[in-house]
Amino acid sequence: MSAARATVEEEVIWRMAQAPEDRSLQYRSNGSDYICQTITKSG
Repeated sequence: MSAARATVEEEVIWRMAQAPEDRSLQYRSNGSDYICQTITKSG
């Protein structure tokens, strides 16, 4: 499970680098919720 989680963290970090500053702050505030919102918006 730790391996899968590490992959998710890497993807989040990559998205943070591509995303605006506001999304980076949102990720830090909401944590995993940011991933759920991103997937919902993308799909």
